[in-house]
Amino acid sequence: MPFIHDFWQQVPRKAAIDPAAARYFDSDRGIRSTRYAIRMLQRRVYVRARCLEISFQCDWQTAREMTCRDACRIENRKLGEVTAKISSIKLVADGAKRYAEVTLLACLGDGSEPPVAGGGTDEMTSDVVYSVTSTSPSTPTVASQLATRAHWVDVLNDYSDQWMAAAGEPDPIEVIEGMPTRLEIYVNAIREEDLLTRQLTATCQPIWLPQNALIGS
Repeated sequence: MPFIHDFWQQVPRKAAIDPAAARYFDSDRGIRSTRYAIRMLQRRVYVRARCLEISFQCDWQTAREMTCRDACRIENRKLGEVTAKISSIKLVADGAKRYAEVTLLACLGDGSEPPVAGGGTDEMTSDVVYSVTSTSPSTPTVASQLATRAHWVDVLNDYSDQWMAAAGEPDPIEVIEGMPTRLEIYVNAIREEDLLTRQLTATCQPIWLPQNALIGS
């Protein structure tokens, strides 16, 4: 009777991982994720760098058109020209008098031009120049494709070998039990992972700060 065997049997994985997951940060969506994190860093730097607080009053109707998403430009003989983000708007109704109190937070940059990517591995998003370094992606084995992979099979201790070894022995059964039939299967290197790990580092150049205020101009 010929020996019939199956090389592979597919079983459910502990963690269902898309083979493309290792290359997520190489895709357009992964690049957007990296840039989103960089812009979050830039925003935190901007918030901490807004060291100049300016408050002033204006008319009610003008303030009603403003939001904290807007920037405001003012000119003052002592302060000079200031263009900064609005941090708060307070509408005040004092009897028949109505007015608004607006507060600005400004960065005091050095007046230099925004940086420009110098080529090579440098990339740029929202005035931030950065470069990304990462390890090579590891692609998990797709079990459904194992049957198509090239393989070599060696049969050890087949029927003829067992017959020749047991012939003439006083206890042939003991001899056969000591040399069971084995299959050795050789395939190209494969791997199995339940969790894909890949180290990625995004290095940013110093965050450029705008010069919102020209004090004394």
